[in-house]
Amino acid sequence: IRQLILVSFVTLFTISPLPLRFWMVQGSLVQLSSFNASRGWDLVPPHSPLDIDFGQPGDCVTYEKQSVIINNCLTHIDVKWKSDDTWKVTEVIAADLNRDGEIELAMVVWRPFKPWPVDTFMPNGGRIQDFHDRQGYSCHVILVGWDGDSYRELWAGSALVDPVSQIRAFDIDGDDYQELIALEGKYDSHTATGTLTVWEWSGFGFRLMDRVNGLFSQYGIVLNSTDVMILTN
Repeated sequence: IRQLILVSFVTLFTISPLPLRFWMVQGSLVQLSSFNASRGWDLVPPHSPLDIDFGQPGDCVTYEKQSVIINNCLTHIDVKWKSDDTWKVTEVIAADLNRDGEIELAMVVWRPFKPWPVDTFMPNGGRIQDFHDRQGYSCHVILVGWDGDSYRELWAGSALVDPVSQIRAFDIDGDDYQELIALEGKYDSHTATGTLTVWEWSGFGFRLMDRVNGLFSQYGIVLNSTDVMILTN
């Protein structure tokens, strides 16, 4: 059954007009020339907001209409945290990307662009003035978790240079810490393709671990007892 699922997954990828490629982390992402599906590879299922294992006992996460709510599982009335009404939360996963040993919510958030305070004094508008779309929304990665007393934003990144999508959290380099994997696109792009990126936590935020330029439409993660590989097309 395992091999049937993996073969079906690869077959689905090959329907796309873009070529299927195989990548492994060997210090950086290295493209392989072939893929042997008989070596005991398992497909890592994509994250689903319906399967979020997160929060304090008795609390549940609801994700719908580009909004996230954490509340009591039984009453659904006692709201512990809610994403801002101006946010468009396009993706949410449960992960430990900040390496604190606790599970947080990692979200892709589109919200009204705000320049850095210092940028108001810059003659040319500042370094991030173009990091938004035509509607004035910028893309951010935000981590929300329990701080011991309440749920709050544990970390919120500045407006990204390029927006990200299809975020995944997985330890792809064997260091026992999850990395953030995503496709990186362009603001106001009319195509659902992007560059494959891998990010790691630096202690203060995310730093780029590797980037593979291209027009990838999707990717998947497969692993066996010794190796992890990313499939793209």
